[in-house]
Amino acid sequence: MKQGIGLKKTAYAAYAVAAVLFVIFSVYMLCFEKTVTFSSRGEPSFEEIKDYTKSEISAPDAPIGIKKEYRFKTDKISSGDTSLMFYVVHSYIDVKLDDTLLYSTSAGKSNRIGSTPSSYWVVIPVSQLDKDKTVTVTVTPVFKSAENRKISFMIGSSYALFMKQLKADLPQLVLSSLCIVMGALIITVQLYLIFKKRTAAWNIFFLGNFSLLLGIWRITDTRFSALIFKNHTMPIGYITLAALFTLAAPVLLYTDKQYKEKSYIVLDIASIANSVICAVALICQFLSIVELRQILIACHIMLIADIAAIVSSAVFYNTRGKRDTEAVIFTAFLVSGGVLDIIIFYIKGSSSGMIITMVAFLIYTVYEFVVSLLNTNKKAYIDSKTKLLNKAYWEDLVKEVFSADEQTAMIMFDLNSLKHTNDTLGHNTGDKMISEFSSILKNELGSKELLCRWGGDEFTVFVRNADREKTEEYISAVNNAVAAYNRSGKTPEIYFACGYALSCDFPGISWPELLAKADKYMYENKKRWYSENLTDVR
Repeated sequence: MKQGIGLKKTAYAAYAVAAVLFVIFSVYMLCFEKTVTFSSRGEPSFEEIKDYTKSEISAPDAPIGIKKEYRFKTDKISSGDTSLMFYVVHSYIDVKLDDTLLYSTSAGKSNRIGSTPSSYWVVIPVSQLDKDKTVTVTVTPVFKSAENRKISFMIGSSYALFMKQLKADLPQLVLSSLCIVMGALIITVQLYLIFKKRTAAWNIFFLGNFSLLLGIWRITDTRFSALIFKNHTMPIGYITLAALFTLAAPVLLYTDKQYKEKSYIVLDIASIANSVICAVALICQFLSIVELRQILIACHIMLIADIAAIVSSAVFYNTRGKRDTEAVIFTAFLVSGGVLDIIIFYIKGSSSGMIITMVAFLIYTVYEFVVSLLNTNKKAYIDSKTKLLNKAYWEDLVKEVFSADEQTAMIMFDLNSLKHTNDTLGHNTGDKMISEFSSILKNELGSKELLCRWGGDEFTVFVRNADREKTEEYISAVNNAVAAYNRSGKTPEIYFACGYALSCDFPGISWPELLAKADKYMYENKKRWYSENLTDVR
């Protein structure tokens, strides 16, 4: 046996050595080894057109009353893959070669809510036949913010442009894709665990929502996405803005859930405000009342307020000795990334970067998700004998959902004469009594309320939206089911005591105090049962 264990440890150690060597080898190859390539034909390339004229045209029918016109000659056309290329932001375009219309964009006639094509690439193939002709590009800005956007015109290989933009956006594309995958995975797993009552950790679910929305926002906000989905830039642009408006609420909810103590009211208020603002903004966009792009500054103000709320929550808890290192680290990453992105937007006119922040966020998200799964599996949340929730996990769930403002009830059940059954008929028979009674409770109450095996032959039920009638109906249902079981001739016969307490009878009571009341009433009921049955046998 010891020899087998020693061999297994040797195998683990050997693999660890091989894995470390693989990492070292890979890093060395990437950093220090290379292939020397010679090509007499050169690589595909493109160059910027700098010799052009620019004029502004008054156009009362245009969205902001003006159009801009650019003119230049096509004197740099080579054979092969050659295209005229430029990037446009929130503007419609007409491109003419001499007097021939080559390219045009406009809002679709069936569009209900979209008035801007968002940001997109114009790529027009040209040939030697088009050389030395005059290109006229008419730009119609949709918003004032797009009026002074610089346009860089390029001519050359579209493949070279594709590869250049891919290399430029690759880090953000990879990180955004990982955020989307992680977010979708976390949401799916957490919903499954919550539905199966294997966890009460909604904080990880909210973290998954934030990760998904962050990934969608960042990946759709790259120029490479506009190059790939050139026929769908309008919906992608609107999805980018919608994701930005939406992503604040789940991160506030997650941050609030991270703190182990009582919720921080500022985070709750901020989350409600964010959700309302997001809903109103989306409805206004849908009804064509206002464009999301036009109220983007409101979104940025909202995000700054959210950052302030998150920082204040970290200060609030840390000054009260409720230090949570993980929450503080998350707050630091989030705040630095959010502030940096808003600053970059107003300096450059576009969102970009956040690479370090996204890497840190992904590491943190993976860590939190793995820890959450390990904690879920670590808890023996199901009682092995009765298949009901165990005491520890039931307490976690009740802590999660209990509210002093909600009408709730606690019911405590306890088997009568179990010790006598164990002593006279054996522990297997006593175990069968517990098992049969737990099955009755599960059938009558398990799908409706939080039910657990409290310990030994005691069972506890937490009832939400409770009143006296509902609670007594539950007890009556259990009574009837037990009576039917006893009439069936099955053994051993089951007898039980129960007691319940309603929160409405004790304003401001905590759930442990409410449970203690139910436990007291249950023992009073047990004493009456033994007295009425003229026995003191326990």
